[in-house]
Amino acid sequence: MEMQRDVVDVEEITNFWELIESDRRNLSLNVKANNLLHNALSLDEYGRINSYKTAKEVWDCLELTHVGTSKVKNSKIRLLTKEYKAFEMKQGLGKIIPMGELNSKILESVTDDFNNKVYAIEEANNVNEIPTNKLMGNLMATEMVVARIKVRKKANQIKPTFALK
Repeated sequence: MEMQRDVVDVEEITNFWELIESDRRNLSLNVKANNLLHNALSLDEYGRINSYKTAKEVWDCLELTHVGTSKVKNSKIRLLTKEYKAFEMKQGLGKIIPMGELNSKILESVTDDFNNKVYAIEEANNVNEIPTNKLMGNLMATEMVVARIKVRKKANQIKPTFALK
């Protein structure tokens, strides 16, 4: 009786080793992700997820716990949208803010970098009559100039040098 030997193709062996290498890489990535998730969580969260084996299972558990299912997400969206619309209606109440009052509020809210510009605008114009979009345009132009000046100052600062003996 002769034993028959199975002929194994070299290509099959190569594919087999490639699969093993791929599995090893995936396992390594799973271990890293799982380690990261376990180390990043508080003790309470750790107690919730410590029985899961893969990073995907851990992530799914955390997502379900903190975000909820798609039904919960949709309910939250509807609730928040409803609250926003109620707030929006409450704030508006049909009140129209006069242009002068709006302009005054804008000028009061700018930073100290704009004080000189605010003084110039107040001297040159009647704040109650200047269109708000023109006021905003003036302030935006000033903002660009101030930003450019700050960049130049920073670039021109002399760095101290030390002489070593």
